[in-house]
Parts: sequence; C-alpha cells; structure tokens
Amino acid sequence: MTITNNRREQMLRVARLYYIDGIEQNQIAKKEMVSRATVSRLLATARDRGFVTIKVNDDLRDAQVLGDQLEKIYPKVTFTVASTSQDDTRVKQNKVASLAAKYLDTIVKSGDIIGVGSGEEVFQVSQLLETKSVQDVTVTALTGIFDSENYPTHQNDIMSLFVKKYHATERTRPLPIIFNDSTTKKMVEKEKHIKYLEKLSRLSNIVLFTVNDLEHSSLLDNQNYLSDREKADIISTASGEILAHFIDL
Repeated sequence: MTITNNRREQMLRVARLYYIDGIEQNQIAKKEMVSRATVSRLLATARDRGFVTIKVNDDLRDAQVLGDQLEKIYPKVTFTVASTSQDDTRVKQNKVASLAAKYLDTIVKSGDIIGVGSGEEVFQVSQLLETKSVQDVTVTALTGIFDSENYPTHQNDIMSLFVKKYHATERTRPLPIIFNDSTTKKMVEKEKHIKYLEKLSRLSNIVLFTVNDLEHSSLLDNQNYLSDREKADIISTASGEILAHFIDL
C-alpha cells in the first residue's frame, strides 16, 4: 500500500508524540483531530514500515543470564551480577557497592571473621553498610599499610566503618606492604603477633576485596615502593592486582 506524503508526515508526527514526548494516544487523537483508533493504526503502520523501531534494553535479564552461566561453570559458587551496561563509571561503582553491602548485611553473623581489602570500591561498600546487632565479630586487614596520592586506599576509614557497623574488634597489620629485602620480611613473619594476624586472615570466613587493573593500582602508583624498572617489568607481565599481589592470566 502506497502512503502519501501527508499520511507519512502525520504518521511520523504521531510517532514522535507517542514514543518521544510520551503523550497518551487519546491526547494525540484530540491534537490531530482523529479518532483514537486511527492513532493506534498509524503507530502500528509506523512500526510495520520501519519508521519506528523498538529496542528493549533488558539489562536486568542479561545480568541474571550471566549469573546463571557463571553458576553452571562454578556450581558451588553463588553469583550476584549487577546490571551496569548503560551507566557511567560512578553509577556502576555505586550499584556494585550497594549490592555488596546488602549481601554482607544478610550473611554477617556473630562470631564471624571478616577479612577486608582496601581501595575506593571497598570504601564505598563500607559506607553503605547497615548497623547490625551481632557479637564477637572480628575485622582484619588483609594487607599491610600503604597508600598513593592518586588512588587512596582508605584503609583506616574502611576498618573503622566495619568496626562501627558490626560492633567488631579491629585487627590491623602494623606493617608496610613491601619490605626492602626478603630477609627482613622473613624475620618479621616470625614475630608472634604477626603470625597471629596472618593466621587470622587465613581463617576469615567472609572476605571483601576488589580486583584492580594495573592502571588503577594503588600499589603500582605509589612512588615509595617500586622503581620505574620494576614497574615496567610488572606492567609487561601482569594483568591486574589482588590484595597487593600482581597476577597474570
């Protein structure tokens, strides 16, 4: 069926009013001085002729599908996937942090040992925690002390917030994250309190940490620990950083 120019213009006008401006069909009918049935037919024809295309961005369903696929690969692990495909970086971080905080609030119980990493994302999670009435919870830092100007670790703030929200006991490692030589590192590791903190970390039944790419690694960015040559070697071989450990694929 051939559509006249006038009919085509009316069809596009009606489509814009309905799909873009969000005006209801009965209001469009009054505006165009036609029946509501005519408006409905014009919209249907616009879709059939390709003047209007409708795309459903079902990110929530996509996230659920991805979670189901991951659970098939790792059947003993439960995954929660955040829908973030259409959001900017800040919104993505807030969504993931909110989900993580809500999940922690559902699983933390009296007697838990919570191992905590550091960084901006973990800090966001700690800020969103709800106060929970639990007892004998221990929060232990999973890394030594370090920081960088560009990518602050917020370690002290994170620990303080976890302690406050869960009425917990704080166990922080009073150590630098890197030693100048292996001999010093081995001597420190033999110290009784340090051995206790190391064992406590391994006994953590809840652990919160992030995986950082090299570009946003606080450790790699810090000027006090690694030389330019060491950084170049790491960048050439590593893919990311987890709890101050550089990893490859």
